Amino acid sequence: MKLAILLFVPLAVVVFSGQVAAQTSARPPATRIEPIRETLHGVEVVDNYRWLEGDNSNPGRMGLVTPEVGAWTDEQNAFTRSVLDHLPGRKELEERLRPLMEIGSVSTPMVRSGRYFYSRREGSQNQPSYFWRQGSRGDARLLLDPAQLDPSGLTTITWISPS
Repeated sequence: MKLAILLFVPLAVVVFSGQVAAQTSARPPATRIEPIRETLHGVEVVDNYRWLEGDNSNPGRMGLVTPEVGAWTDEQNAFTRSVLDHLPGRKELEERLRPLMEIGSVSTPMVRSGRYFYSRREGSQNQPSYFWRQGSRGDARLLLDPAQLDPSGLTTITWISPS
């Protein structure tokens, strides 16, 4: 069943987006082109969209979103919502997929010196938390929780290496 859903979703997106594209002549908001030329390893590289990388004027603020980039993102998101929110069958598809996407998961444990280290994500969590237990039947103990580090849910732990 999951395989059928995984195959159906991309197909549905392509079909529905083609229908919407045919129904609308709207274009995404224009994006300013501001060429920045650099020579890297003897090769000239032109980056027309460097300004979208955020604030690069101060090393302490590298990559922070500027008001200009924030406004551009809001415009792009509004356009995207105006297209996607009107796709035929979108609401029904979302109602079917949401519960499937909120299924929890547990990683394969890594065993070090009799301790089991693993990640676990409950359905409503944005990111998995990392746990350890002494032996296979020991009590689970929280090791790292990204939500405690960053309540926004945007911080994740990409790897751990217990020793």
